[in-house]
Amino acid sequence: MNDKYTAVYIRRAGLGSGADILTQVFDVMNHAIGLSRSNIKLFVDDNSSGSMLSPQFIRMMDEVREGKIDKIVMRDISRIARNCILVEETLRLIYRYNVEVHLVV
Repeated sequence: MNDKYTAVYIRRAGLGSGADILTQVFDVMNHAIGLSRSNIKLFVDDNSSGSMLSPQFIRMMDEVREGKIDKIVMRDISRIARNCILVEETLRLIYRYNVEVHLVV
């Protein structure tokens, strides 16, 4: 039995910015359910900048390093960071742990 789970990551920069948080949760969770059906964990950073210092992002990445996550589902790549170099470094780390990344655009 696989004890790993699918992580759903939601980040919204601030009030009135980007997609409504509930819309993001609905769209991304529906995609995750289609991939996994069970074992889904939600990580939400609301009113957070595009920084990799967002508390739930840090928590999720810790769980990637611990080998607990096999898939990450998020709305788009900008949920990781706004800086291309940071996105690339983060994706390399994620892939090093054989974690799939799914984007819901």
